[in-house]
Amino acid sequence: MTAPFSRPRSVPLHISYDTDSPQPPTRRGRRPKVTRQQMLEAAIQEFAAHGYGGSTIAAIAARLSITQPLIHYHFYSKEELWFESVYLLFLSLWNDIELALVEAKNDGSRGSARELLKVVVTALVRKPEVARIVSNEGYDHNSTRMSLLSETYLQPVFKVVGDALDTHGKRASLKKQPPELLLLAFLGATTTVITMGPVCRELYGLQIDSEANIDKQVTLLEALFVG
Repeated sequence: MTAPFSRPRSVPLHISYDTDSPQPPTRRGRRPKVTRQQMLEAAIQEFAAHGYGGSTIAAIAARLSITQPLIHYHFYSKEELWFESVYLLFLSLWNDIELALVEAKNDGSRGSARELLKVVVTALVRKPEVARIVSNEGYDHNSTRMSLLSETYLQPVFKVVGDALDTHGKRASLKKQPPELLLLAFLGATTTVITMGPVCRELYGLQIDSEANIDKQVTLLEALFVG
């Protein structure tokens, strides 16, 4: 199953995020060894850390030790960079969840429900920028990007996870609640830990993306949601 969202219209069809794209030569005629994908990944980190309004092309360039003109060579504006980086982020999240759901068993047992919980927790923890970018846009009352996040990315992701949760619920492995409320409660319990990751690390020395702590989160969610 391919991702249900299409790449932004600003992305040329020949551009691949897995390969190097041509770079403009430097003043000395040498081409810098920074790829388009690396620029997008740096942008993801910047937007997740500071939100759209608090991020700048200069800060993104600084993360890569390159100049601003090099980024402008590939991206017309900060808005275009945001659209493309968010697309790349959610495409990666979708691929992770899709692959894990295909491999996970779904026989309605408690062990099966735990496996499903771990699929989603692991995917979200491995990509904490998803929760942070969504949170930033949700709290920005002037944002015009939240609608795009919701319609283009969140709804398809919520649906595939919600359908899996609903299937388990019908087989009595998850506590019986409306699937949309169950999904929101589940994601809230998961993403709060992610967005508060730096606080957890400072207060308790927890590395939230470690395998041991993922298992602890799954155990907690299992106690809350599995019947």
